[in-house]
Amino acid sequence: MLATLELRKAITRLVGRHMTFKAEQLRDYFYNEWTVMQQLGREKQDVYQRALEASLKSYSLSLLRSRTELIFALNAEG
Repeated sequence: MLATLELRKAITRLVGRHMTFKAEQLRDYFYNEWTVMQQLGREKQDVYQRALEASLKSYSLSLLRSRTELIFALNAEG
């Protein structure tokens, strides 16, 4: 019983680190893309915001390696 609980704890910790890494990759991608849009002065234009959103969704899906990995993202309004 103790071994099972320890194994579960270790797996949970490993999965947490893995998902943290993926979240950091996603965050860095978004900030890089947003910085480029700001430098070009396009961040307030709807067409470019929609393009960035589509790009972010596409990149998010590329981070998934299996059906068991999911990404849940919220905007400022929840």
